[in-house]
Amino acid sequence: MELFIIAESNFLIDIGIARDRNSSYLMNLASTGKIKIAIPEYSLAEVDGRVSFILRERKKKLKESITLMNELSRSDYNKKYSSGAIENLNMLLNLLDKEKKFVDEAIKSIRDLCVVIPHTPEIHIKAALRDLSSKPPFKFNDCQIYLAALDFAGKNKNDCNIIFLTKDREDFDYPEIHDELNDNRVKLMFSSGECVKEVVELIG
Repeated sequence: MELFIIAESNFLIDIGIARDRNSSYLMNLASTGKIKIAIPEYSLAEVDGRVSFILRERKKKLKESITLMNELSRSDYNKKYSSGAIENLNMLLNLLDKEKKFVDEAIKSIRDLCVVIPHTPEIHIKAALRDLSSKPPFKFNDCQIYLAALDFAGKNKNDCNIIFLTKDREDFDYPEIHDELNDNRVKLMFSSGECVKEVVELIG
């Protein structure tokens, strides 16, 4: 029986920016056909905005740090140490554009390799209504992703083993979500490391 991992935005962030080795290992398994990874189309759209925000914030903080080091370098006491720091900070600043390119290429590779769960009008409306009714996961974007995962699981539960992997424990660790996923034969996991252990046991 096939094994599907439904992953969301944090999985993409982990591979593209955090370079999480467990998430990368799961991708390697998918590239060899040992498992399949499904990602909601909504997550792919969401992650581009999140990556841009993360990199903008990094650039802002680096520039602030450079400004501080320049101020400190005016003092003979600090100049010796601040000069080296300024050089390193400028190197990190210059690397940001390369990192954005790397992340874009990584996400494209993931899209090409994974099964993309279409974000249909029906899923969008159901998720919006769930958000309005104050049911977990409570946030609009999380509801969109969760309803897409639930829809995929409902259509595939009899043909494969399914794991839903998310790092957002505070958003998804609710009895109602556990019950809905259990009804669709989905195992909910919050750690890429624990997910790898589970996958290795299942595929042998």
